[in-house]
Amino acid sequence: MPTLTVDRCCEQADQEIPPLEDEVFFRWRFYYEDYVPSLRDTYHVEWQFGNIEYSVRKAPEGTPPEQMVDTLTTHFSVADFHSSSSQCSGAQGCVDWDKTPQKRPIELVMLGFHCHSPSCLGGKLWNRDTGELLCHVKPVLGTSAEVQHEEDYLWLPPCQWGSKEEGLLPPPVLTPDMNFTSVKWTNNSVAHSGVMAIWQGRAAYAD
Repeated sequence: MPTLTVDRCCEQADQEIPPLEDEVFFRWRFYYEDYVPSLRDTYHVEWQFGNIEYSVRKAPEGTPPEQMVDTLTTHFSVADFHSSSSQCSGAQGCVDWDKTPQKRPIELVMLGFHCHSPSCLGGKLWNRDTGELLCHVKPVLGTSAEVQHEEDYLWLPPCQWGSKEEGLLPPPVLTPDMNFTSVKWTNNSVAHSGVMAIWQGRAAYAD
């Protein structure tokens, strides 16, 4: 699968806007739990691959359909997660999570991957120091009337960590100097502009 040069979105010459051809529907669900003051604060973590949007070029003529995949690879660190955002979920302790690299380890609570359908084929995040796969997000196409599996709807199941009682794996503990490798795959049978590849999640201090 070829790795193509990333173009920044919206920095090219004026282009003719094609006619609207798609009708898109969204379905939203909001889940919440009552706030418990004794719970630890969680913080927003994010990595945007350097550009919040980028363009994917069409695969060269003659490329077999199964190889029409653009591969975007990036390397970053836990400290970069800090520098992308300082949002906090609670009133206490927010000042501890700032935009400078920290000395304290963190635990991942949830990690999602923001990308655009229908071209997005998913993304993976590895611990580059150990080779461990931390998260794999892949679009799921619904085929029924079941919740989170509705016919013709796409969704991106996030990676989640927690307790054994919840049926979840324990949260990965990450130190500021730890390094990541992330890969995102996009179908490039046609060209795409303004696509995204963003890790977005919640974390808490491990200590």
